[in-house]
Amino acid sequence: MKKVLTIASAVALTAAASVPFFAAQSASAAVSAHGVGLDMVVRKAGTNEYAKEITVKPGETVQFRATAQNETKFNQKIYMQIGMSAQQPSYLTYIAGSAMGQDSNNPSGVSIPNTVVTGSTTSFLGEYLPNGKVAVRVDAKVSADLCGTHTMGAVAYANIGNVNESARDQAIVKVVGGECKEDPVYPPTGMGVVLGAAAGAGALATAAGYMIVSRKK
Repeated sequence: MKKVLTIASAVALTAAASVPFFAAQSASAAVSAHGVGLDMVVRKAGTNEYAKEITVKPGETVQFRATAQNETKFNQKIYMQIGMSAQQPSYLTYIAGSAMGQDSNNPSGVSIPNTVVTGSTTSFLGEYLPNGKVAVRVDAKVSADLCGTHTMGAVAYANIGNVNESARDQAIVKVVGGECKEDPVYPPTGMGVVLGAAAGAGALATAAGYMIVSRKK
């Protein structure tokens, strides 16, 4: 049975600093809102360094990592969701079973349910002390059929138990393929929905549709 992460202290990242899961962790959250800090980054599978934006080739696997922090003065339950593409054909596909969670009680990481990506709302990760942190990592496969250059990514949402509003952050993947032999037909794309107006945590059913941001030949 996949386990829920448990109450963790503020030293989660310090205690696990040598664990690759936390490689290149930023010193502070990229986004801070509604009592929760959130930092979303990405790396190419098989590498150690995370970044806000990376460049890969068609067919490669990427790993998104979102770290949430309890920024209140009280113990808080933390919830999270990572949204990927709902477009067909999919440019970036979540690899089922790849979701992992890490905190100070689980420094090597534990498997968590796919619903952190596939669910219609944020998923419960655990209860955390003030300044306590928890990270979620998920793997995604870039379509091998792409030609030309595409910019895509994923969006993370996090909220604490007594607040319905979410913090959100994104990480970007630029895919550089070969020259297109003929004009490809791709679904319409748009950047405006990636980091739109704040929405309640219960209103994330369409978060998976917020991923693809642009393309060009």
